Amino acid sequence: MQIPFGQPSLGAREARALMRALRNGRVVGNGVLSLKAQAHLRELTGARHALLTPNATQAFELFLHTGAGAAGGFLGPGDEVILPSFSYVSMANAIAARGATPVFVEIERETLGLDPVAVASAITERTKLVLTVHYGGMACDLDGLLAVCGERGVPIFEDAAQAIGSTLRGQHLGTFGAGACLSFHATKNVTCGEGGALLLDDEGAMRMAEIAHEKGTNRSAFLRGEIDKYTWVGTGGSYVLSDLLAGMLDVQLERTAELNARRLEIWDLYQAGTQWLEDAGSVFRCVPRTGCDHNGHIWWMVAQDQALADRIIDGLRGEGIQATFHYQALHASPFARQHLGTDGLDLPLTTQVSDCIVRLPLSSSMNRKKAETVMRALKKVV
Repeated sequence: MQIPFGQPSLGAREARALMRALRNGRVVGNGVLSLKAQAHLRELTGARHALLTPNATQAFELFLHTGAGAAGGFLGPGDEVILPSFSYVSMANAIAARGATPVFVEIERETLGLDPVAVASAITERTKLVLTVHYGGMACDLDGLLAVCGERGVPIFEDAAQAIGSTLRGQHLGTFGAGACLSFHATKNVTCGEGGALLLDDEGAMRMAEIAHEKGTNRSAFLRGEIDKYTWVGTGGSYVLSDLLAGMLDVQLERTAELNARRLEIWDLYQAGTQWLEDAGSVFRCVPRTGCDHNGHIWWMVAQDQALADRIIDGLRGEGIQATFHYQALHASPFARQHLGTDGLDLPLTTQVSDCIVRLPLSSSMNRKKAETVMRALKKVV
C-alpha cells in the first residue's frame, strides 16, 4: 500500500533503549526498567498505581484477581458484566472465562461509547461490573455512567487501551473508575510492540494485584527488601512485562505529547475535510465530548449503509490507501449467539456501526501530505 493504515513511530532512541537493556542483561520482568516506566506512567496519568503487563487483556485479567472487579467480591458464575458489543473481544473473553456473563448494551452515537441510559436499564441484582470503552481515545459519557453506577453501587472499569494522553477536564482517562487498562500494542499511539498496563487507585486492590502479577507470590515485596524470601500467597498468573520492552516503552512514554500531536494534526485535517460528507447526510462522525482533550487515536465515520462503506474502503484501496472497517458486533458473533443466547438482542446503532464504519489511515508516522492525498482520493471514490 502507498499509504498503510498505520505504522509505529520508532527510531534511534528506541533502538538505543533496547541495546542498553541487552548489554545490561535486563530482559526479565519487574526489573529497574519496568519500575522506571511504571513511575513514568503514574506521572503521566496521575494514577496512584500502575503495573506493566504483556497486553491490555492481561491487565484486565489482573484486575479481576483483585476483587475490585465485582461489587461484593470476586467475579464468577452467575455474575453479569455490562459492556459494549462494539468492542474488541478480549474483555468479553476474560469475563466468560471466569464463568460470568457478558451483557451487551447499546452505544452512543457521538463517541461510540456506552450509553448510560442503556446501562441503567440493563443493571440487575447480578450486575457486578460495568466495563466502558474510550473508543479511539475519546471520552465516553463518564459523567452519566458514574452517576448511574454510583447510584446502583456497581464499580466501573475503564478500557482505556486506546486513550494514552487523553483527558476529560484535565483528568487522564482511566483514572475515573475502580481500575483501567492501557495498551501499548504496535497499533497504539505509544508502543513497545506488545504491552499493556493496569491503573489502580485503591491500596488494597494494588496489594492483591502485585501478588497476582507475580504468579500469586509476594515476590514484589521481596524485591523491595521487605521480606527475605518469597512464597505462594494467593492466586495469580504470569503478568509481568519484559524489561527489554519496558525500556523501549519508557522512551515512547517520554514522546507521548509529540506522538499524539502528530496524530491530532491528521485527525483535525480529516475532520475538516469530510464535513461535506456529513452535510450531505452520507455519514456521521465523531463529536468529541466537551472538556475532552483526546489523542487522535482513530478517525472514523459511519456510512449511511454498508454499500457506501464498502465503496469507500474498496475505492481507497484501489488508490493505494488502506482504509478499513473495525469491530464486528460481539452480540452477533457465533460464540455469543450459541453460548450467551444473544440471537434476539436488538442493538441497531451497534449493528450499523459494525457494518458501516470506515477508518482512515492514521499514525504518528504519517505526514500532512499523505493525509491530503487521502482526502483527494476520498472525493474521487465517493
